[in-house]
Amino acid sequence: MRKFFSSKGQIRLLKHALKKSEQDPTLYDSEELHKLKLALRELRVKVEEERQFQNGGFGYEEKKLP
Repeated sequence: MRKFFSSKGQIRLLKHALKKSEQDPTLYDSEELHKLKLALRELRVKVEEERQFQNGGFGYEEKKLP
């Protein structure tokens, strides 16, 4: 299966759809909103897991201010 959007792009689009639903409550019903929020949460977890995998299982180092 071909992936058309990157994970970060999908997150951006889901956030945009959720923002539009707040402006126009009749845009999505409650079940659709639940699925959008669930997809957003799962994608955020996926992106975090990919980041940790690339860093060898470790988190990121906090940048110290000079």
